[in-house]
Amino acid sequence: NLDSGQNPQISIDSDTNNITIDSEPSDAEIFVNNKYEGEGPVVLMDMLPGVYKIEIEKTGYKKINTWITYNGENESFLFNLEPIIGKISISTEPAESQIILGGREIEQGETIVPVGTYNLRVTCFGYEISEKQITINEDQITYITEELIKSSFRMEDFNLSRSVLNPDNPGLL
Repeated sequence: NLDSGQNPQISIDSDTNNITIDSEPSDAEIFVNNKYEGEGPVVLMDMLPGVYKIEIEKTGYKKINTWITYNGENESFLFNLEPIIGKISISTEPAESQIILGGREIEQGETIVPVGTYNLRVTCFGYEISEKQITINEDQITYITEELIKSSFRMEDFNLSRSVLNPDNPGLL
């Protein structure tokens, strides 16, 4: 596997003169000589030998702009896309709070995450739940300090099956 700044993996078959272009992750948009060819993998049939400009784009990943030299035989090119990342730095009070970012539990402190907008949920027993949307930007740290509010205690729909209750020891009659 190669980074976006390196040459792709190449394999050669001798059946036809086709170029197959794909990416990891797949289904990225692929352009050849500035013409949109579709989402990967793309097979370009009956291609002439030569140099071709390749652009590969996928939301959340760094764009690839490169050139390939096609020798006239059947070739496959696989490009590895590099995720665009940012960081979140989070501290909570109480410190033992559970932090869920985009459905994934994270720890307090600094965490590397792909760029994007996430739901942030902070919970702790005995405290009100905090929920908000946050945006992680490329090559930036998003700082979050979340101080939970103690929840009030209340009982609703309380049914007592005993007709007598000892308040000094509720387990005994």
